[in-house]
Amino acid sequence: MRKRTRDEYEQAIRNVQFLIQEHLDEKISMDDLARAAGFSMFHFHRIFSAMVGENLGEHLLRLRMERAAFELVYSSRSIPDIAFSAGYETHESFTRAFRKRFGQTPSDYRKDARCERGMGSPPGLREVIQRQGGKPMKVKVEQFQPMTVVSVRYTGPYAGCGEAWGKLCSNSRNSAAIGPKTLFIGNL
Repeated sequence: MRKRTRDEYEQAIRNVQFLIQEHLDEKISMDDLARAAGFSMFHFHRIFSAMVGENLGEHLLRLRMERAAFELVYSSRSIPDIAFSAGYETHESFTRAFRKRFGQTPSDYRKDARCERGMGSPPGLREVIQRQGGKPMKVKVEQFQPMTVVSVRYTGPYAGCGEAWGKLCSNSRNSAAIGPKTLFIGNL
């Protein structure tokens, strides 16, 4: 694939991802997203899956579940309300899907996360890092002024994210911009 074509595809998929995030609570049809990207439905599905690393349904489910997990920790909304905004018709189906993704029920996740919040790491992160032989991270939340960022998407086990950092930093356009004041930001 030519570099120009790849760059155009990446920009189209990024625009679709922003559109999805802006309308995460709404029903979004693949046809509308394909049209927004300027692709046929078939071509859109193939390009989206190849560039994002998950198909559209998996992507929507993951974003909604991640937001639900965030809301469980940082909001006082009821679990059924969070379940409905995540697109689930019943509290039970949400609980099953949440347990499958995070290894515990939403109520246990909320309880554990609120206990851990005072210890400086997001729910479950301490155990994941310790199982991999590392030490708990010190997590600090800060606000920054709007800025331009360069990113590489990685989906998979935490231990494999080094490859994404390598890809990001080895790109000649990016490596020329890296200096002593460069911020490196990871998102779990």
